[in-house]
Amino acid sequence: MQSVGKVAVSKWLAAAGPREPGDRSDKFTGGSVPSKGGFAKLETKFPVGSATACLTFGDQPILATSIADYAAGIPVTTGSASGECDAAKIKCVGKYVDAILGCHGKTAGITGGLDPACITKASAKLANGTDGCLDKAAMKSACTNPGSQAADLMLAADAFVEESLCALDPLRLGCP
Repeated sequence: MQSVGKVAVSKWLAAAGPREPGDRSDKFTGGSVPSKGGFAKLETKFPVGSATACLTFGDQPILATSIADYAAGIPVTTGSASGECDAAKIKCVGKYVDAILGCHGKTAGITGGLDPACITKASAKLANGTDGCLDKAAMKSACTNPGSQAADLMLAADAFVEESLCALDPLRLGCP
């Protein structure tokens, strides 16, 4: 789950503009050596038949496509003007998705239960009406869309996270 979050962040950072660090997709996919990718390593470490086998196998390409599609849609809400504002909003969303997937990843192997405090903390860091990441970004100059778009961005991010979790654990409660 955290691997999905890291790649999502790198896609958003790439969309945010050339000032941001490069894409981390090679760590996720393995680049020219697919067996070195994050999912391939985990599927080798926890093979079918082991006491703690992965719940799904071979799903990295599907998740990579899902991440890229979702990341490409974020600038529709935030805007994509050159300048600090839109890039900052895109970066905020990437950090939020990474944090939420991190919350799920931390508890998946331990208790299976999600720590509500972790989710609350990530949500407050994204937007709280005053000094959340999106709140601060909206105060920068040259925003395509005024305001933080926090509600729309959080709703879309949470839907993406849920879709990713269901792809990784189809038997999870609430998955179709």
